Amino acid sequence: MINEYNQKEIGKRIRKLRDEKNFTSEQFAELINRSTTFVWEFETGKKGLSAESMYFISQALDVSLDFLVTGEDLHEGLGSIIKLLSVCTPKQLKIIEKIIFNMLEMIAGTK
Repeated sequence: MINEYNQKEIGKRIRKLRDEKNFTSEQFAELINRSTTFVWEFETGKKGLSAESMYFISQALDVSLDFLVTGEDLHEGLGSIIKLLSVCTPKQLKIIEKIIFNMLEMIAGTK
């Protein structure tokens, strides 16, 4: 469960992102299919968000759920890797998996 402190931080983050996109609270409420009162309540930390609301908000603001919750994109950079892997055959993916596994073992052994 997200505590009150985190709700406020998430709300501040959403407000900042909304402002950067130049969305009014009315425009944003319409985008996420919620009321302007609802937008005000979560942006000020008065109310928390359901998983569904967070999903719609992340889509409207074009950010990951990780970023909404933590302020960090925990999967940043994976998009380009996933694109590269998406064109590989199952055999190639198995080889790549072994290579990555071996590299991570080598890196772990150097600490």
